[in-house]
Amino acid sequence: MEELAGKTINFGFPGPWAGSTTRSAPFTYRVGTDPSPWLAARRQWGRQQDMDVHVFLDRPTGIRFRSPVALNQPAQMLIRLAGEALDGLPRHPQTALSIHPQARWHGAELQIGAVTDNDIVLELNIPTLEDATAHLLDGLTDKWELSDKGRLGAAMYSEEASRALLKPGLYDVVMQLFTPRSKELAKELKQAAASGSDETALLELAQSWGGRTRRRYRKAADINLSTVPVAELAEMLCALGWAERGLETVCARCSDKSFVPMPSSTPDAACPGCSTPARYTADKNGPITHYRLDTFVDQAADQGVLPHLMVIGTLHRSQPRSYFLPGANLQVSGHPQREVDIIGTFNGRVLAGEVKTSPADFTQEQIAHDISTSASIGADVHLMAAIHPISAASRELAETQCNSHGVELLVLDNLRVPTSPNLQ
Repeated sequence: MEELAGKTINFGFPGPWAGSTTRSAPFTYRVGTDPSPWLAARRQWGRQQDMDVHVFLDRPTGIRFRSPVALNQPAQMLIRLAGEALDGLPRHPQTALSIHPQARWHGAELQIGAVTDNDIVLELNIPTLEDATAHLLDGLTDKWELSDKGRLGAAMYSEEASRALLKPGLYDVVMQLFTPRSKELAKELKQAAASGSDETALLELAQSWGGRTRRRYRKAADINLSTVPVAELAEMLCALGWAERGLETVCARCSDKSFVPMPSSTPDAACPGCSTPARYTADKNGPITHYRLDTFVDQAADQGVLPHLMVIGTLHRSQPRSYFLPGANLQVSGHPQREVDIIGTFNGRVLAGEVKTSPADFTQEQIAHDISTSASIGADVHLMAAIHPISAASRELAETQCNSHGVELLVLDNLRVPTSPNLQ
C-alpha cells in the first residue's frame, strides 16, 4: 500500500439537506440516525492496493476487498479502479455509467463514490471493446449500421490479415490479381458518355461487362513488381486463405484459357468449356503455377476495402487496446445520413475518418465534409488516411478544419511503405 501524499479529493457530497423542502407543522423527528454521512464530505489522502480480480464479460464482475484506509465507522469513500480490463474502454460518461451507475472517469481510472465501512463490495459490468464501441455509437447517433464496405471489411478482418497487409508489397500483389469491375466500368461509361455514344453502343458495353464473370488469375512472373518477392507474397495470400493456386488449361479447339484449382487438376487436362482434351501451360520445368484471389477478397479489393484494413492494422500496432469498424453509415439529428470509412475507439478516445486510395480525392469539399461528420458524433480524433503520400496543402486544410471543430487530426499516409508511426 502506498499513501498518496498531497492529494485532496472533493466528493461534492451534498449532505442530507440537498433537495429538501421547507417543512410545516406538525413536525416529527427520528432517533438512532447515524450522523456520520452529514460530516463525511472530504477525504485528505488515500492509499493504493493491488488485487487480482476475475473479470467476467458475460455477467457482472463482483469485487470485494478491505479498505486500505482503516475506518472506525462507515464513511464516504472515493474509489478509483485501474487495470487491464479497463484499458482502452471509451473514456466517455456513457461507458462509465454502463459499468457502474455511480461511476465516472478520472483520467485512465474509473472513479466510484460510496458510503461504506472497511468491507467494500462493488458489482461492475465490464464490456468488451467491441460491445463498448457499439454501445457508445448507440448513444452518439440516432442510428448506425455497417456500410457495404464495412460488412466486407468486418467479414475479412483478423489481426493476422491486417498485419499481413502491412508487409511491403502484399497489397500491390493483391491489386495485380484482383478483377477490375466497378471502377473500370464507371471509367468506360464516362468515356462513352463524353464521346456521345448512342444507346446501341451503351448496350454493347453493358453486354460486354455482363459477360465478365471470370476472376483474373496470373502466374508470378506476369506480376510486374520487380522490387518485391512476388512468389513469396502470393504464397502468403494462399496461407491466409485469400488466394488459391492452380494451373492454366489451353484448349486447342476453342482456344479458351481456364484456371483449374490444384485440387481439381487431373493428369490429363480437359477444357472446362467443351471438354476437349487440352494442355496445361508449362515451361521447361513443367506446368506453371498460377494464382487467383478468393471470390470474396476479389470483391473487397474491387470495392477498395483493403486500405481500411491496412489503416486498422497500423492503428492497432500503435495502440493494441483499440477497436474499429471498417465502415459505417451514421444518422445524427440535424444531418443527412453520412458514411465513415473508419470509426471506433482508439486507446479510449473516439476516432472517425476517411481512407482514400488516391490522396487527390481529398479535395477541399471532401475534407470539410469528412471533418464535419466526425465532429457531428463528438469524435475526439479525426483520421485522414491514404495509400499514397498526402500533400502538405491537404494536411494544412484538414488541420484548419479540425481546429475550428475542436477535433484532433491524425494523418496516416504512404501505407504501402509501412513505418512505425508514433501514434498516441
